[in-house]
Amino acid sequence: MPKFKGVQINTVKPVNKDKTKPALNWCVGLPGKQVSVFYRRRGQKFGEHFHKGEDLSRKPERLLLVKGKMRYSAINLQGQKMEAIVMSGQEIIVEPFVFHSVKALADVIFLEYRATIFDPKKDDIYRWDEFIKYLK
Repeated sequence: MPKFKGVQINTVKPVNKDKTKPALNWCVGLPGKQVSVFYRRRGQKFGEHFHKGEDLSRKPERLLLVKGKMRYSAINLQGQKMEAIVMSGQEIIVEPFVFHSVKALADVIFLEYRATIFDPKKDDIYRWDEFIKYLK
């Protein structure tokens, strides 16, 4: 996949050698306050937004797919588009001002690392109509 500014997808390697009981360490050394757990059913679409980075947890946003498979799509401010299939054990790191959407290709469970405690009144979530104002 060509380099895409604003999104990284990395495989998180197990910290033990027993493949029947893998253990992963994720976000080691980051000063976190909360981890949110999300469940989505096969076929569900979600995301379809971007963040301005007003919430430190979205600067960048960090997700870890624990179970399942999903299609991740994004567009950055330069108009560059990307699409990737994300598998269990992979993390997605999304910088502010990257519009992203996801489709669950199987039932999925994913984690969101948060540097702050979530405040629904300050969710830093913006939709497409706001994003197009920033496109170059």
